[in-house]
Amino acid sequence: MFVGPWPSLDRAAAFGAVGRGFKSPRARFTDCGWVWVVSVSSVGGRVALGGTFALIHRGHIRLFDEAARLGAPVTVGVTVNPLIRKYHEIPSFEERCERVRSFFTSTYDVPVEVVGLRDHYGPVASDPGYTHLVTSEESLAYSCELSKVRVGRGMGALNIVLVETVRAFDGRPVSTTRILGGEIDLEGRPTCEVRRDYSW
Repeated sequence: MFVGPWPSLDRAAAFGAVGRGFKSPRARFTDCGWVWVVSVSSVGGRVALGGTFALIHRGHIRLFDEAARLGAPVTVGVTVNPLIRKYHEIPSFEERCERVRSFFTSTYDVPVEVVGLRDHYGPVASDPGYTHLVTSEESLAYSCELSKVRVGRGMGALNIVLVETVRAFDGRPVSTTRILGGEIDLEGRPTCEVRRDYSW
C-alpha cells in the first residue's frame, strides 16, 4: 500500500499519490495525521527500508519480500546504534550488516546495498533517487515525517509501502524481544508447550 501524508485527494494527486498506476485510495489516520493509502503497481527509482536486524525473523522477511517484489535496487539501512529502546542484546553492527546482506543476496534477484543508519531518516532524506520506502506499521509515523522532510527540501514525496504486522500464534506481533526471550521461534510458533491445567 502507498501512503502519502496529505489531507486531500487533490493534494495527494499533486504529489503523485493518485494516478500513474495507483488505485483504490482510502484515508487512514496515523500519529502524523491523515494519510492516503493506495495500492502500488509500479516503481520508478530505488527502494529503501531499515531496521536493527538483531536477527532476521518472519516480520523482517515480509519487509524484504515486499521490497524485492518492486523489482528496483534496494537499500537496507541497519542501525549503527539502536534508535529505540531494546530489551535484548544486540550483535555488532558489522555482524548485523553481514546477516542482512547474506540473506538478501541469497534469496532475491535484485541489487542490494546495506548502509548504516544513525537516525530514522538515513540517506533517503537527502537523495532524490529514492522513490519508495517499505515500512512496518510500527515505523509508519517516521516514514510520513521523512516524506515531509523530502518535500520541504524540494524532492519528491516518497511512495510508502506499508507492510502489515506479522503476528505469532497468539495474535501478538512477532518480535526479536519475544524470540530471544524464548516465547516464540523465528516463524512465530510457540517454543514450548503451554500448560492449560489451571487446577491448584
